[in-house]
Amino acid sequence: MTAVDSEPGDGVLVISVWRENDTADGFRARLVYGDGSAPDAVSQVATTPDDVVAAVATWLDRVAHKV
Repeated sequence: MTAVDSEPGDGVLVISVWRENDTADGFRARLVYGDGSAPDAVSQVATTPDDVVAAVATWLDRVAHKV
């Protein structure tokens, strides 16, 4: 792995989505995200598409408003 200097406002977001047959709705998603100001990634699980949209909006707002 190569370290790269990140500018404030840089960010990365990875979303994995799958279905689980043993639950009522079956929707699952994992979001892993971070930004240039923090080396540690954050992981979050979502159980509805609306939860995914809300998490993406929160992440994007943080990245977009970094100075």
